[in-house]
Amino acid sequence: MTSFLKKHGIWMLTLLVALLAFPPQWYPDPVRVKLTEWFGAASFRPLPASTAAQSIEPESFCPPDPSGWRDEQKIEGVQISASAPCVADNPYAVAAFVKGTNNVSEDTLLKSGLTADAVVKGRDLDGDGDPDEIHIRLEVAELNGGSSITREPVTSFDIAPGVSPGMWVFA
Repeated sequence: MTSFLKKHGIWMLTLLVALLAFPPQWYPDPVRVKLTEWFGAASFRPLPASTAAQSIEPESFCPPDPSGWRDEQKIEGVQISASAPCVADNPYAVAAFVKGTNNVSEDTLLKSGLTADAVVKGRDLDGDGDPDEIHIRLEVAELNGGSSITREPVTSFDIAPGVSPGMWVFA
């Protein structure tokens, strides 16, 4: 027996230590029950104290507005209120839509990105002071996300998850 212990004792001791080092959850249920009978149940250990969450500075939701389109402004006599949405409409295009592209200056027309005949406002047929004859021509403002304003794709209104339209027109 002593020769067996000398020869295999270190391996048996290593195996015993390895088995005892396993977490109790890894043992099969019958083995766990037998170990509990022999050594008793583990004592209650409360959970560690929770730590307070760090407050994180939220990121800015809206992109910067270097062109000032979200500000209140007056263009060609058209009062444009401040825009609450993050990506505001081009105020020069708004002024051109309200007055008609045939009734705004060339500078406003160029800044709006519209052609001179996009929204032509004509005669007042009923005499109430506003034009009743309005001719609207469709223009392709962006094609496949491209724009004359920036090189980055600007189609940002998804129709469905993962579906972005390839062509935008204004009417």
